[in-house]
Amino acid sequence: MNLNIPGGGTLAFAMMANGNAKFVEIDAAGGHGTVGSGTVEKVDTTAFSTAKIAADYAFGVAGFDQSNNRTALAGRFTADGLGTFTNGAADLNLSGMFSTLNVLAGTYAVTDGATGRGILNMPPAVGGTPINLNFVFYVVNAGKVFAMEMDALSPATPLLTGVVLQQQTPAIVGFTNASLNGGMVMYGSGTGPAKQGCSRPTVLDC
Repeated sequence: MNLNIPGGGTLAFAMMANGNAKFVEIDAAGGHGTVGSGTVEKVDTTAFSTAKIAADYAFGVAGFDQSNNRTALAGRFTADGLGTFTNGAADLNLSGMFSTLNVLAGTYAVTDGATGRGILNMPPAVGGTPINLNFVFYVVNAGKVFAMEMDALSPATPLLTGVVLQQQTPAIVGFTNASLNGGMVMYGSGTGPAKQGCSRPTVLDC
């Protein structure tokens, strides 16, 4: 697959039985170019509306801060279908420095009913000082959206991207240790400190 966008890109992809696909970029060579991977997913166009985003959602986003340190944020919120989310909470790992965030009430809206594009504002309180994180998102379906931070990179606003997923809260008892029961598959990624002779942190040896 060749991407006809600024910067281009050549991808190798594999189709899945449900019509989605997984891809990796294959045009980086000699230590130059972009290396990445991701998914292509079929969308439900009937969910391209603010009213369809209405439930409890969990989210996970990861990226880098202004100093190229690995940053990750995971949490949850309740969306009311009217453009407001409440009951937010999150945890942040900034290059090994861990903290818990109290997310204040935020806002969201599907701004383009033709493409499922929307905007989400998340103002967590870090050490009592509010900072605003602004994301653009695209709806896959009412239970899943892809999100990417659109703020200018700064000490207070890292570059983050990830997924928002609808929670399936167990009836009556809610979430307990028993919620994690059965066969599971786990996936993770990250970076380590740069080795001697390397100019940046890397997942693989230089």
